[in-house]
Amino acid sequence: MRINALLLAIGLIFARQTFADDAESLFASAEAKYRLGNYKEALADYQSFQQQFPKDWRAEQAQYTAAFILHKKMKDSSKAVAAFKGMSDTKTGTPISRMAKFHMADAYVKSGEIQKAIATYDELKTGPENARTREINRAIRLLRKTPHEDVADPTAWGEKLKGKKWRKLKKLNSEKKTN
Repeated sequence: MRINALLLAIGLIFARQTFADDAESLFASAEAKYRLGNYKEALADYQSFQQQFPKDWRAEQAQYTAAFILHKKMKDSSKAVAAFKGMSDTKTGTPISRMAKFHMADAYVKSGEIQKAIATYDELKTGPENARTREINRAIRLLRKTPHEDVADPTAWGEKLKGKKWRKLKKLNSEKKTN
């Protein structure tokens, strides 16, 4: 009886270690593929990791990185919105939820859904004033001022509203006012 219990305990320890090794190797594989620019394969690995190891401490990071790949690397705004929405709904109030919501608003802009983007940005305006909230406020002001239906390429609105793009959008807006 004691031998059976001992063998069972050893088996459970071995199984737990194998499970941890599987999680480690899958996450490491996803990270390596991401760093090498193999985004499609990395996305598959992150999604697989998330499904196989939902309780692992890296599952949230895998979910976020998969959504980020869809949004920034594969330019699939509709799937990115769904992925970020799932994160912001389930992780409410956490820093990663706020980042997901920020990227979700950006994805809405890229897909041409300006009103949804503004509403999502508005939800993020709460909290202490910092660089991110100033960027959000600036994006909202620009999106509300500019006539979006006149923009030939609505995906141009989704780029970061900084630097040359920001000046270009401001110039476009001022030209429309003078005409």
